[in-house]
Amino acid sequence: MQAYIFRPELAKFRRRAWKAYAKRKEYIEAMFGIIHNGVVVVSMFYPIKHEADFGSCSFHNEDDHTREDEVFDDLAEIAKESGLRLIGTIHSHPGYNTCRHLSNRDVRHCITNWQHELLTGTMHIFKKGGRSRSQSQFTCLFEPVDVKFITRKKKIRS
Repeated sequence: MQAYIFRPELAKFRRRAWKAYAKRKEYIEAMFGIIHNGVVVVSMFYPIKHEADFGSCSFHNEDDHTREDEVFDDLAEIAKESGLRLIGTIHSHPGYNTCRHLSNRDVRHCITNWQHELLTGTMHIFKKGGRSRSQSQFTCLFEPVDVKFITRKKKIRS
């Protein structure tokens, strides 16, 4: 699969993830875009209401008992109103690696959300030698993905 991600939108996500990092929390957003001739284009990152700590985040909060499926349905509707599709989610990994080692928890998450997430992103954010660092990774459960980062000014070629 070929995927294009708009660099300015990823930079906005990174800034919001760093704010959560300062509070010692993970951060998650939805990725909206289009799919054309098997090519995925992520053109917008959309904040999701969630609860988080330094090692995890969840879509629902204890007060409203919102189910994860309902959150994805709402996100798909918001994307549709914007003329886009829900592509998947991206979340931060503050202070630890983005590499996906499929633990039992990860496999359960993938199986549960496969109908909602074509593409999943993670961003490792950390401080090293007093400098802020970040590294992003995008995966697809079904097939290898070739990701290219672009600006809005460039033309997309498959």
